[in-house]
Amino acid sequence: DVMADSMMPAGMSGGMPSMEQAKEKQEKAAAMEEQRRATLVAILSPEARARLQRVAMVKPEKARQVEEFLLRQRKPGGDKVPEGAIIRLLESIAEQEAKAAKVTVVRKMAIDDEDDGFDEDDF
Repeated sequence: DVMADSMMPAGMSGGMPSMEQAKEKQEKAAAMEEQRRATLVAILSPEARARLQRVAMVKPEKARQVEEFLLRQRKPGGDKVPEGAIIRLLESIAEQEAKAAKVTVVRKMAIDDEDDGFDEDDF
């Protein structure tokens, strides 16, 4: 086994991530999340940020969608995003979800539904 371990690339032991690797990955994720928050603080007006935080309490996935959109569309040095823009984005997402969730039931008549040859008046 000593021979097998020496042939593995550095940092790889048996295919399981080490505690150091897991900790490093977690730290990277935390740093990326902190960068994300800092960017959102920089591009959102205080009112827009408060609105987004309230939405996140109730529907975190919707707030995340809006944040992702804002981060993709941001322009360096641009104006701060006002609360009205957040409201419009949320309405747009709600409209898209309503269209996607619309279900139409079409009932087809079976062969014997209406005229089955049985008439109650015949008795």
